[in-house]
Amino acid sequence: MKLTIQSLLLTLILLLLGLEGTLWAEIRKFDKTKIEMLGVAIYEQDIRAAAATDMLFAKNIDAQKEGMRGWIIEGDAKKMLVRFVREKDGLLEAFYDVSFVNKKEPVIEKPKDLKLTDSFMLWQPRWNQIWSWSEGTTGLL
Repeated sequence: MKLTIQSLLLTLILLLLGLEGTLWAEIRKFDKTKIEMLGVAIYEQDIRAAAATDMLFAKNIDAQKEGMRGWIIEGDAKKMLVRFVREKDGLLEAFYDVSFVNKKEPVIEKPKDLKLTDSFMLWQPRWNQIWSWSEGTTGLL
C-alpha cells in the first residue's frame, strides 16, 4: 500500500480525535485532607524506594547487566514492599525485594517466587510503552 500525504494527515487527525477524550477528561477534585493524605503516601513511598535502591546498589549489583527495569511499591507506611523488576530471557520478573515493616530495619532478599503479582501484570502494557520511550522508540511501530 502506497502512503500519501493525505492518508498520513488523515491518520494523524484520527489519532488526535481519539486522544481528545483522554486529554480533556475531567480532573477529579479532592478536598485538602485527601490531598495531604496522598502527599504523605507519595513521600513514604519515595523515601522507601530511595532507601531500597541504596541497599540494592550496596550489594554491588550491575543494574544494566542484570536487566533491571525499575521497581514496584506495594503496601502502606506500616508495611511496604519495594520490588525491583528485571528483564530476563525476554520476560519481566521479580529481582529483589526490600521489606519495610513498622520502624524495623528494612530487609533485602531475593524473592522465592519470581512471578510478578497480578496487580503488576495489569500495568505491564503501560510499563512496556514507557520502557520503549525510554529506549528512544515510540512503541507504536
